[in-house]
Amino acid sequence: MKTLFNLGAAAVAVSLAGCSGGLNIQTDYNPGAVTEMRAYRTYNWLPEPAEGRGSDARVNNPITIQRIVTAIETALEAKGFQKVTSDADFKVGWHGAINSQTNYVTYNDYYGYGWGGWGYGGWGTTTSRTSAYTIDQGTLIIDIVDAASNELVWRGMAQAEVGQPSRDPEERQQQLNGVCERVLASFPPRG
Repeated sequence: MKTLFNLGAAAVAVSLAGCSGGLNIQTDYNPGAVTEMRAYRTYNWLPEPAEGRGSDARVNNPITIQRIVTAIETALEAKGFQKVTSDADFKVGWHGAINSQTNYVTYNDYYGYGWGGWGYGGWGTTTSRTSAYTIDQGTLIIDIVDAASNELVWRGMAQAEVGQPSRDPEERQQQLNGVCERVLASFPPRG
C-alpha cells in the first residue's frame, strides 16, 4: 500500500474527476531551491500522518486515493521522474478536500418605459432580487519536498467546481490524470 502525506487542516484537496467549472491552477516554489529541483530525477511518497485524511468519504476512500496516486505518478513519469523505494531526490504528497460554498446573485427585473428612452417619457418599476445557490468547490494540492533537507520546495494547486462525476471509472482516471498533468506542468520551475 502506498503511503501518502496530508498536512491536515492547513491544506485542502480533492479528486476533481467531476469538474464542471473552469480549472484554476496555481503554483508556488522556493526560489532558492530551483537549482536542486532541476537536478531531481527520482521520487518517492511522503508518509501519511497518524491523523489521516479527515472524514470526507468523497476524498478519504481507497478508490479515490488510488486514482489520485496513479494520476500524480503518471504525470511525474511523463516528465521523466522515476519512482524509487529509497534514496529519492524528492518526496511527493497530496492533500484533498471538497468544501461547500454558497454564492449569491443579485439581479433587477426592470420593466416598463424609462425616462428618456428613445425620447419618450414614461414609467417603470425595478425590483431587486437576490438568489443563493450552493456549489461544491474541490481543491487538490500536490507538494514536493526536498528529500535531503525535508523542506517543502514546490506546491501546485488545482481548484474547480466539482460536478457530477462520470460513471465510467476509466474516464474518471483520465480526468484526474489531466488535472495532475496541468498542476505539475511547471515543475520543476524554470526560475
